[in-house]
Amino acid sequence: MTTPARQSISSSARQAGVCDACGAGIVIQFFQVALMGNLQWSWSAACAACRKTLGQDGSGMTPSEIRSAILGAEGEWRLAFRDPSAVAITAIKAIRGMTGIGLKEAKDAWDAGAASGAGLRGTRAECEALAARLRDDGVEADVMFAGASQGAGPFLPSPSPTAPRPGEGTSAVVIQGGSSAAIAVIKAIREAYGLGLKEAKDVWDAREAGDAIRGSQAQCEALSARLREGRIAHELRVPGAAPAPAPAPAGGNWVVRVTGGSEIGILAIKAIRGATGLGLKEAKDVWDRRGPGGALRGDRAWCERVQAALRKEGIEATATPT
Repeated sequence: MTTPARQSISSSARQAGVCDACGAGIVIQFFQVALMGNLQWSWSAACAACRKTLGQDGSGMTPSEIRSAILGAEGEWRLAFRDPSAVAITAIKAIRGMTGIGLKEAKDAWDAGAASGAGLRGTRAECEALAARLRDDGVEADVMFAGASQGAGPFLPSPSPTAPRPGEGTSAVVIQGGSSAAIAVIKAIREAYGLGLKEAKDVWDAREAGDAIRGSQAQCEALSARLREGRIAHELRVPGAAPAPAPAPAGGNWVVRVTGGSEIGILAIKAIRGATGLGLKEAKDVWDRRGPGGALRGDRAWCERVQAALRKEGIEATATPT
């Protein structure tokens, strides 16, 4: 059944996560809202233990992690047309207006739905927003439940990530090679976001302390994929998700020698988490496995990051080759 054009329709989901500040469990809430043919999205979380709050919002195409959570919670919905062949141009226009994607991508989305016989599918909010735009152009479409998400992905396209803006987003890509990897990283930035050389260099130059490029999860995942292709050492840090592991402390030809015993354990684990992006349990395992003389073993980049983080916490630490 169709929905009145000015009615606000929302889709939502919840997901368990971990606070990146203290390691306590949190609940992440995801939302999409369709209003007058426009689509808005947001996510938020609050930690009861340390009182840190996180969140982000936007409009148009929604980050893939939010869409996946909502599709898993509410299932897929679809737009049903009486004569799909007669509304193709109007539907492609509506897809472009709601998502902001290009003509080719919108046509591909329409063609994929038509080829399968299932029509356009997505979250309920996405379908309602499209239906409202179609009604404005005189095309009636029913929004109907299509069943549980099968994991194959809806026909409405996921967004191609834009370049991250300095200081925005809660995910990050941390480059392990520092400035020595600049040329390769700038190349990866150009490929991930379709930027020119100057714009890609601006993204690199705007990185945060510790050579961290911050952005949304979709932005950071896109960059991480390019960096992996180029075999560039890095860490992908995503709040509420299992982080990419740091170099294994059991290997490598460098060590961090830490002065102090169990009495510094809490601060040391906090420092390891901050330096490596590991979860609370994984960081504790690293600390518990330290060798004789309080030595943590890894490669040079890993040991130097851990050394700096430990010293920041007031713990005497020295990174040296073995």
